[in-house]
Amino acid sequence: MKKFLLSLCVALLSCIAFAQQPPRMVYVLLKDGTQVKYLADDIDRISVKYSAVPVEKTGLSFSYDETAMTASVTGVEDWDVTSVEIPSKVFYDGKEYDVTSFGAWAFSSCKSLTSVVIPNSVTEIGRTAFAWCTSLTSIEIPESVTSIGESAFTWCTSLKSIEIPESVNFNRRVCIR
Repeated sequence: MKKFLLSLCVALLSCIAFAQQPPRMVYVLLKDGTQVKYLADDIDRISVKYSAVPVEKTGLSFSYDETAMTASVTGVEDWDVTSVEIPSKVFYDGKEYDVTSFGAWAFSSCKSLTSVVIPNSVTEIGRTAFAWCTSLTSIEIPESVTSIGESAFTWCTSLKSIEIPESVNFNRRVCIR
């Protein structure tokens, strides 16, 4: 009987000691520096979502400026792509980059490309970026673009018209057919 009572006392003391432990907390540090804490027992699952698109899901290749945290579209993986929507941000190697430009020759000779959607983060379209995209029928250039390189739309024979915003500063030929 003594052993039973002793075991019961040890079990009760263990329960009391466990009950008096502080709750386990999960701390989250937000981008703006704010720290948020949650009771671990209240968390069902944790997932991290980025506003940036992982590079491997874009079908595009980029060059990166780690100082400015910007990316430039340098090419496309599938040269037979018919339409492209450029993300405003990409996630690569654990870092988020703003997509701000198209490099020279980025989509050059994508003969099946018919349309491109450019985000407001883009400020520059490099020279010959869309040269020889003979199926390109539509492209909207956002007001954020301030520079279009020489011959950016050379031989885009299906492109009937293009509206170039007043924000663009250029003094070279943009399109030659």
